[in-house]
Amino acid sequence: MKTKILLIFIILSSFALKVFPETLSLSFSGGFFFPRQKEYKDMYGNGNPYAFEIRTRILKNFCLSSGLEYLKQQGHALGDGEEYLLEFKMTTIPVTIFYRHPLKKTFLSLGLGASYNRFEEKWKTVEISFEDKKWGYFIFFSIEYRLVPRLSVLANLKYENLPTGKGSLLVKNVNLGGLKLFAGFSLCLF
Repeated sequence: MKTKILLIFIILSSFALKVFPETLSLSFSGGFFFPRQKEYKDMYGNGNPYAFEIRTRILKNFCLSSGLEYLKQQGHALGDGEEYLLEFKMTTIPVTIFYRHPLKKTFLSLGLGASYNRFEEKWKTVEISFEDKKWGYFIFFSIEYRLVPRLSVLANLKYENLPTGKGSLLVKNVNLGGLKLFAGFSLCLF
């Protein structure tokens, strides 16, 4: 599965380089994940995802981006008077189209996108695990401030909907979406 994710990312990146080589930038960021579903939040709390993104301009103010996001959380579940330790991992490949508006050294962006997500939950004290792959969708807002001609700091706000179609006794349909806040830097290559 890791090979498939890497292959998809390389294909999307290669496409961006060949089609729009004059406006390529990379960004790295970390942040906070606030799950929308109470049951998920009760088990894992808020998380700290990391993101890598490659962006390019496709029209004057319209851009396209793709990247990788990674989230790993420790949690616990209660049952039969016992506490069970859990681990949750999610790898996401988002693809976004957005409008980017320049204001001198500041850029405001608003967009929407789709994400391919691979997630896995393991119960550490018993032999239970679950993994799956699902598509989600999101909207986002970003602000970027140019420090020097090729280096910027940025902040992103993203709201994602990721219904899994799976459930449990407590929840009929688990949704792994929620609010993500990222902060990081961007490096303009071309």
